[in-house]
Amino acid sequence: VPPFANARSQHDLEQDLDRIFANWYQLRADDETPYELAIISMKLGKLDKAVVYFQHSLRALPEDKRNPAVYVNMAACLKSLDRIDEALDAANKAVALAPKWDPALKMLQKLLMCKNVINIAFIGNGAWLREEAGLLFSADRRVCIKAIFAFQMEDAKSMCAHVVKYSNKRSKDGSESSHTYTEDSLALYHGATGLSELLKRDDIHACVVDLNCRVQASLLPKLWAANKHVLT
Repeated sequence: VPPFANARSQHDLEQDLDRIFANWYQLRADDETPYELAIISMKLGKLDKAVVYFQHSLRALPEDKRNPAVYVNMAACLKSLDRIDEALDAANKAVALAPKWDPALKMLQKLLMCKNVINIAFIGNGAWLREEAGLLFSADRRVCIKAIFAFQMEDAKSMCAHVVKYSNKRSKDGSESSHTYTEDSLALYHGATGLSELLKRDDIHACVVDLNCRVQASLLPKLWAANKHVLT
């Protein structure tokens, strides 16, 4: 499998999987064959096909006999395909079968975060926010960047340009993301008036702050007073 298989051998392997699945109905209708095909398809990056195999594996058994691992793996594929509602359904079924199984609980938690997106604001224009946190948060489907604040509008525009650049790069690379950021999608604030306006926004749940230590120390109580979660 990738990264060790070349394009030709991968194509041959995919055809072999199709043949095995086509012949599966002539064999004993067990749940293990389509499950193993699904796992191999996941490793090949063929997530749509993996979901189909997982579904056949589930149909081979009554509901109370099904393996929760099938649901968890299927939920992971569906999450990557941005089919969050279907993934949530699979994760809930895994938890119903194994209420204390950690992988099922963690998968459900991740999916709930994807479903209930956390809206955040960037405050500042420091190197950590520009080069590290900005890149990570702009790529995370569990959060959505709504606003950017800096004391000078030029700095807010500079941070906005970084976020848009990261978003455009992921689009060109074909990377998975649920949010596309543009200059029009990000609200920019600056100065004392801008900070007050930002903190009045009920739709922003958390602030990611990168400022001078002394300035940051005086700002944090204002963020907490506005019921904002803070990451520094």
